[in-house]
Amino acid sequence: MIKLCIFDLDGTLTDTLSSIAYFGNEALRALGAAEIPSEEYRRFIGNGADRLMRRMAAYRFGQYDEALITAMRKVYDAAYAEKPAYLVEPYDGIRELLRSLSEKGFLLAVNSNKPDDMTNAVVSEVFPDVSFSRVLGQRNGLPQKPDPAAVYEILSALGLSKEECVYIGDSEVDITTAQNAGISAISATWGFRSREVLIEAGAKILADAPAEIPALLETLSR
Repeated sequence: MIKLCIFDLDGTLTDTLSSIAYFGNEALRALGAAEIPSEEYRRFIGNGADRLMRRMAAYRFGQYDEALITAMRKVYDAAYAEKPAYLVEPYDGIRELLRSLSEKGFLLAVNSNKPDDMTNAVVSEVFPDVSFSRVLGQRNGLPQKPDPAAVYEILSALGLSKEECVYIGDSEVDITTAQNAGISAISATWGFRSREVLIEAGAKILADAPAEIPALLETLSR
């Protein structure tokens, strides 16, 4: 029986495309470089801030070195830290979904490749009334997704088994994370990846709207 839902953050609970593009372009502007169209960031997101910087640098400069990535990351982190929830909105139906799951007794957690402090700041500001059992972002000593370390940490802290957990995310990274952890997965098609990309990445259970999640959880619990 499923007792715990671990959610990805960007592209699953929250629409952060405009936010990430804003702060990414802030870093480029600080270096005197041209901005990148917001829609391009859809392809850059999902593997943490360092990989985001590298994808931005490859797109904008072609060739780059680590000194450039370090400079971009410094500006990006400083700007993000000032207002981490800027331009961030929950997807339609997400607040209702989280409320419904809590009322039904499900435990809720968040696992993101966004830096841990920013992950917690966004969750606290956007979902102040939701009681998450654990909120984990990228931090030193904890490998990023698709490594399953964060999933195992959450399960251990809550005393749950793999069979009692489902991972809900919008990207191929989330699918692989669930596979590596040996847990069930639900792929959200409303996020940053298309349905076709998710299926190609191995998605078996897909949800086209948050309202579909409860019924899918019932099926997984049988």
